[in-house]
Amino acid sequence: MKEKPPAFQFYPKDWLSGEHMDIMTYEDKGKYIDLLCRCWTNDGISTESFKHIRPSKIVAKKFYLKDGRYQNKRLDEEREKQENRLAAMSEGGKKSALLKWGDRPAKTTSPYDKFKDGNKDE
Repeated sequence: MKEKPPAFQFYPKDWLSGEHMDIMTYEDKGKYIDLLCRCWTNDGISTESFKHIRPSKIVAKKFYLKDGRYQNKRLDEEREKQENRLAAMSEGGKKSALLKWGDRPAKTTSPYDKFKDGNKDE
């Protein structure tokens, strides 16, 4: 199973200048960032959790319901950017390894290999 990225990019300028941020209360902003974090780490927010947090109408409009879970469009975009970046880096690493080593199998040796069979004094 592929591990999910533990963090998302946060842009302070975007946060401060975002739509409705100037009319949100500090309580709204706190709930909004909390919901974003929950959404990121749990692949969305259950309807029960969303209702329990009781976001204002302004905050609630920042989320949409998909397959019974609340999602955020901007986080979807950030997740896609991360996935694309990681895929590009992986592909670049594979190309680099191919240029350096050709298509011969990777040789994995370690100074600790001599201890595998219990031979300590080689």
